[in-house]
Amino acid sequence: ALPIFKDFEILKGELVDNYERFGTTRYFFSDETFNDSVQKVELIQKISQELPFKLEYFAYLRLDLLDRNPETVEMLYNSGLRYTHFGIETLNPNAGKTIGKSFTFEKAKKAIDHIKQVSNGELNLHGTFMVGLPHDTEASILETYNHLKNRDIALDSFYFLPLFIPRDPFPQSEFGRNYLAYGYQAMDPNDPLWGEQIRKLSNFAHFPGVIWQRQDSSMNFFTAEKLANSLNESGLEFKKLGHIAALGVSEIGRAHV
Repeated sequence: ALPIFKDFEILKGELVDNYERFGTTRYFFSDETFNDSVQKVELIQKISQELPFKLEYFAYLRLDLLDRNPETVEMLYNSGLRYTHFGIETLNPNAGKTIGKSFTFEKAKKAIDHIKQVSNGELNLHGTFMVGLPHDTEASILETYNHLKNRDIALDSFYFLPLFIPRDPFPQSEFGRNYLAYGYQAMDPNDPLWGEQIRKLSNFAHFPGVIWQRQDSSMNFFTAEKLANSLNESGLEFKKLGHIAALGVSEIGRAHV
């Protein structure tokens, strides 16, 4: 089944109305996966060609779908995409398989190089990565960081986040629903080393996630958070998501990292 999206004339009419009333030409499309179908990408390209202004926008994209449907890269760029966010999560193939992500370093590099080539380097590409996934180690995470830091992969910015496993009633993936089967457990609030931090976090606004411990290593939510923060601080020249997103929305087409 095709994803549901607005009728062509309705969406076009909204964009034209916003332009005529407010002069709006730049958008932040909050669709979680803007390129989840070729048909949707074709639709936004067609609409952009009929607008009385040059559309520019930010959108969340899946890199694997761009790799699977390479023709959509040019469509997105021509329709006005100038800034995007990829949830790449990991370049470790074993960790990736666990969460349904298939990107290796080589595959990610090829896909991102293609995007940069098609867009003449005008697309600002941001990627986020997780710390704490199954099969990931500090060494494999540092390997990913070094690829990014050395610009072996042509992302304009990146950010590391500790693995977050949401609790009900928040949306959960298959991994999140069955984290115990993947070798994780909830940390004991009476743990002699981490107990105080666990209790403090648990009491903070009813923390909506699992404060996890990997059973196969010493990595837990807190050590993953510490490592993520350290990598982000070491890569400050790549900026943080909040700053980049603000630039992308306010000065799409002129924002550079």
